[in-house]
Amino acid sequence: MSETRYRKVLRVIRALLRLFSRMRVTGVENFPAPPYVLVTNHLSMMDIPFIGANAPDPITVFVASKYQKGPYGWLMGWVGAIFVHRGEADRQALKDALKVLRAGRVIGMAPEGTRSPTGALQKGKDGAAFLALLADVPIIPVAVTGSEHFLDELRHLHRPELFVKFGKPFRLERPEKRDSASLERLTDEIMQQIAALLPVEYRGVYGGRVSPEGIGLYGMPEPPLASSQPVAPQG
Repeated sequence: MSETRYRKVLRVIRALLRLFSRMRVTGVENFPAPPYVLVTNHLSMMDIPFIGANAPDPITVFVASKYQKGPYGWLMGWVGAIFVHRGEADRQALKDALKVLRAGRVIGMAPEGTRSPTGALQKGKDGAAFLALLADVPIIPVAVTGSEHFLDELRHLHRPELFVKFGKPFRLERPEKRDSASLERLTDEIMQQIAALLPVEYRGVYGGRVSPEGIGLYGMPEPPLASSQPVAPQG
């Protein structure tokens, strides 16, 4: 991926978002220095540009291979996205992501694997936990809301309201052995970190697992970091 190319595209996207939407962004001060894995809930194809336009570092994202031949896929490929085959263990995509992290860059992914049809969190898949452990990098949780209504609002000539919240970085505790049970437990921990940044109605299957301590987006609860290890932000 050309960083210059990426930043040119993001400058255009950022300008368009300022013109056509009302965006509230919090937590940008939480970012550590790369490499790290950025994880988010997934409501819309617009999530990627919303997050990328507000993150301090270029992000290499996973995009479903079914989009590879369309205009969206062309744009994503042009800025260096990794195309992944859904519904199977795409080892090549994981190898490509690992190379990105080991080169000192950033991987962005939605552990749910696909957009939520209801807007609420679905069960997470273990790819993010696997990569973070293997590359030994921290994780940044992100919550996006409003993107599911973005295009409909524009069609009705409204400026949609968008919210992006970046949580605090953390590291997963390395398990004694990296088996499916350990990865599932760590994936649940990652998803709880995302859920804590979301309003209750977006938390889905993780709605009952968030501690009532602290305040998050819209005044909703945000938990302590549980068994994960906090990471100092850069600067």
